[in-house]
Amino acid sequence: MGRSQQEKGDAAMLQNKKEQAYEIIKRKILSEEYPLGFRLNIGQLSTELGVSNSPIREALNLLEKEGLVVNSVNSGPRVVDMSEQDWFELAQTRFFWTISAYRFCATLGYDEAMCEDMEQVLAQQKRAYEEKDMFQFTHLANLFDRCIIVATRNKWLLKQYDAMFSLAFLGTLYALKREDPEIDIRQHENILSLMRQKRVRDAVDALAEHYYKPMWTPEGMVPG
Repeated sequence: MGRSQQEKGDAAMLQNKKEQAYEIIKRKILSEEYPLGFRLNIGQLSTELGVSNSPIREALNLLEKEGLVVNSVNSGPRVVDMSEQDWFELAQTRFFWTISAYRFCATLGYDEAMCEDMEQVLAQQKRAYEEKDMFQFTHLANLFDRCIIVATRNKWLLKQYDAMFSLAFLGTLYALKREDPEIDIRQHENILSLMRQKRVRDAVDALAEHYYKPMWTPEGMVPG
């Protein structure tokens, strides 16, 4: 094997290790094995995952871009730790995007296919609840909302939405610890029913109720 082929092989191996480290660390964050604010020690992660420090650093850089990891000179990399106002603003951002996307789809007649996709996701979410699989339940809760973004057929909007999907997962997980998961299912059922009935204004109000959780509303900020 020539030098260039060897270098390509080494680069491919490093890339593969980086991707594996990224997926493992991400899963541990989303499953809360690494809780909010948890300090991520590169040396310990290297030992735990059986790879060198380099792919760990690269994986953490990717997770930092997703908002799941924060890095500082003094404390090093940590799992993100967000305030009540941070959760509120994240939910608000998703609400702004979702209502605009929904109104657009309803106007152009894209909402029929959208509702079909949402119904399928909701059925899966109900099964996950029955099976007490809260990780899958949370993932599907966010996929339900994502169906609205997908229905716009706007690749740039979807790309932006997906960029914060993992952080949104943590926000949903945070809310579900303080709210009965059945409420999420009932809200999804109501949203879907109103959308199928073409009651756009009522569906937007239902989306607002869905996104603006009471525990996320900072003092002095009134959702609406």
